[in-house]
Amino acid sequence: MVKCVNCGKGIPEDHIVYCDMCGASLCEECGTTGLCSTCAELWESEIDLEDMEAEQE
Repeated sequence: MVKCVNCGKGIPEDHIVYCDMCGASLCEECGTTGLCSTCAELWESEIDLEDMEAEQE
C-alpha cells in the first residue's frame, strides 16, 4: 500500500495514478486532474503570472 500525497488514503499498488509533472503517487479520485495538489497550485500560479504579464503589455 502507498499513500496518496493529496488525501493520505491508502492505495493498492495496482491502482496508483501518478502526477504528470512530478510523479507523486495519487489515488484514482485525486488523480483525475493528472496533477498532485502541489503541482496544480504551481501550474495555476504560473498561469496567473502569465496573465498579469500579458495585461501589462
